[in-house]
Amino acid sequence: MKRIMISLAAVLLFTCVAAACAKKGPENTVSGIGTSDTAVTSGDGRYSANVPEISYDGATFIVMARSRDAHWGEWAIASDGYDGGTLNDATYDRNLWVAESYDIKLEFNEIYDTTASNGIFRQKLTENSMSGDYIADICVAGLIDACNLVPSGIFVDLKSVPHIDLEAEWWQQKLNQSIKILNKQYFAINDMLLNDKRDTYLLYFNKTTFDNNQLEYPYSMVYDGTWTNEKLLNYIKDFGADLNNNGYADVEDRIAYTFYLNDTFFVGAGIKGAEVDETGLPYIVDFSQKHSDIYDVVYSLIHNDVYNTFNVRTNGNDANLFKQVFDNGGLFMSFHMAHMMTVAQEYESVVGIVPQPKFDEAQSDYYSRAGYNGTTAVTILSSTPDLERAGILTEVFAAESKNYISPAFYETLFTQRYTSDDESKDMLDIVIKSEIIDLDQVFQWGHLIVRAANAAEEVGSSISSLYGKYVQAAKNKLDSTIDEYINLSSGN
Repeated sequence: MKRIMISLAAVLLFTCVAAACAKKGPENTVSGIGTSDTAVTSGDGRYSANVPEISYDGATFIVMARSRDAHWGEWAIASDGYDGGTLNDATYDRNLWVAESYDIKLEFNEIYDTTASNGIFRQKLTENSMSGDYIADICVAGLIDACNLVPSGIFVDLKSVPHIDLEAEWWQQKLNQSIKILNKQYFAINDMLLNDKRDTYLLYFNKTTFDNNQLEYPYSMVYDGTWTNEKLLNYIKDFGADLNNNGYADVEDRIAYTFYLNDTFFVGAGIKGAEVDETGLPYIVDFSQKHSDIYDVVYSLIHNDVYNTFNVRTNGNDANLFKQVFDNGGLFMSFHMAHMMTVAQEYESVVGIVPQPKFDEAQSDYYSRAGYNGTTAVTILSSTPDLERAGILTEVFAAESKNYISPAFYETLFTQRYTSDDESKDMLDIVIKSEIIDLDQVFQWGHLIVRAANAAEEVGSSISSLYGKYVQAAKNKLDSTIDEYINLSSGN
């Protein structure tokens, strides 16, 4: 466990000029991450939480999260000080601003965990549930852990916490609606957090390959709403080639589509394993013709021509394989956004990005698969001693993250070589705004969509028989979850 403290006294160590700058905050904001269409800013162009102005007289305020160097740890929660890193320094500036403005001593309780769920972090929360000790005012938990710990009564409904406004522009509206159970919001995602974005899948395309083959970038299709599976398949069809003549697809060949997972096609069509109805009740989505149609798309994509596709997961499970295939003239690849911040920065090819295609042009919106494994969520523990203070500072952290963290995140994603590519920035905005979570994955009822996508990789498999095999067990598990939530709400 690592504890980092930032107090008002630490702020005063900086020069008056630095303190003044931190108090004012950055003038330029980015509206794309977590933004509603009715976003309101203060007179100086900054986002500002609608909470009381108050001083906490140097009181300690604890934020608990997985440590930055842990598996899927959040990158913009804690900072030890300036180190020249864009995200780190923005995080430090935000924390200094909050500490000074509210006269609090910030303590970051960072838990090192080697897993994204069911690890040490969850163990500590379970122990706290039994002891009721004060361990955090804000707890940033892994989404899978949060879902499965709710029935224990460890979290409070964020809708009941004073001053938290879940409709504010710094909360991810579409994403939070998709994870709300029985109209209770025990966990939610806002602009403090980056993992939902980092673990969201999008399509990368190779501008160098497009230019060399005189292909039109797909940007215009995305803008006019005609970017569909059919358009993607038209690009990919007959593109692959066995350049080294060894009889099988590898990194030396010309590959049309490189992938890690293919459940993105189901999610991109708006299909999830489980959804929530208008009353807030979750249900397993029954098998339909649309399931079969998407399955056929994925099956055809993988099996139509062996040189058109390359599966990284089954060919070494190494992110660097994406770079090798892409820089060898690859056309498209599907991977999470975190790849853009690491390996993709080293590509020799020029990279463009677009969202996952729609099922067809009749589909109104784009949908992007937010990573259920890496995503974290804001929670407030039942043992938190002052819910009003927790609510005020949760809103402040989220609003100030929109001023500090969101611009830094964009700057980190787009290096100097991409700064002139306004279209890719628009595409990123579309991807983030279209994030959705499949409750079936985070609650682990049946893993139906991932099972379907994986089955499509096997020759001769059938999605209808797969659903017939797993759907009833998934419904039974879901019913148990509903009972647990109802019992929690009734106080049983």
